Amino acid sequence: MLSRSEPEGYAWMAYVLASAHLSHAEAAMRLLVDLARGTNKKFDQGAQERANQLLLDMADELRKQR
Repeated sequence: MLSRSEPEGYAWMAYVLASAHLSHAEAAMRLLVDLARGTNKKFDQGAQERANQLLLDMADELRKQR
């Protein structure tokens, strides 16, 4: 696999998920969320806000790489 910066890696994952059949993308996301939750019962609390901010920060980083 090509070496990618962290923002490039996330952009690649977003592209792959967006390109996959909806049911496959949903299954992959359910698996990833379950893995990320692990034993952290509070994982979902505030997760959307954290995810949004992380994506915005990475978008800024990708813009800088142009």
